[in-house]
Amino acid sequence: MSVRFRLLAAGALCAAAGCGRPPSADILTLVDFNPPQVEFGDRCEILGQGFPVGAEAVVTLDGRFSSPGQPTETRTVQFQAPAVTENRIEFTFTERVQALVGLANGRFLHTTFRGNLSVAFAATGANRAVSGTLRNTTIDM
Repeated sequence: MSVRFRLLAAGALCAAAGCGRPPSADILTLVDFNPPQVEFGDRCEILGQGFPVGAEAVVTLDGRFSSPGQPTETRTVQFQAPAVTENRIEFTFTERVQALVGLANGRFLHTTFRGNLSVAFAATGANRAVSGTLRNTTIDM
């Protein structure tokens, strides 16, 4: 094989593998979500270790959402929340978050989420993107 062909092949492999971008790593430890029963205006916390203070996390709820009198839906909901300390991500349960998790016919319904709660922080500078998951989480909203 020619040197030119090898360089082209290596470049193609590198592009396909995402070389040049720091890879994502599931290295954050998530330990709890508080409170387990949430009402409008409540301050919610995701507790864990290794959060980059001041950075915005993408919070993902991936699982089943059920409301009385409605069919259970399996879906993914995402929103952003800041890491206020190395051990805490915080957000308020606002109308915007309500709309993402439990609106039917323009009204919020009591909704129970059962599934995985994940957080991810984008790569910055030389730092890799990092994420973590709290499995089998239940939140009543």
